[in-house]
Amino acid sequence: VQLYTTQSPAHASWVKRCTGALCFIKDNIRKSYYFRLYCLKANQMVWEQELYEKIEVTQPKPYLITFEGQDG
Repeated sequence: VQLYTTQSPAHASWVKRCTGALCFIKDNIRKSYYFRLYCLKANQMVWEQELYEKIEVTQPKPYLITFEGQDG
């Protein structure tokens, strides 16, 4: 998976942040669900997004999903 984000305040263009394995995680301790991206070269988590109840996910292209992140 390649992770692209936008930068505040304008959110005008996409910036590639990292590449790795994206996992869907249920965190029992934090009582929530997350997307977590792990870098396979560094063997560590490099990004996390909590999945909130009203998250809106769109698929503008067959190979692309988008949603507003916590920094949105």
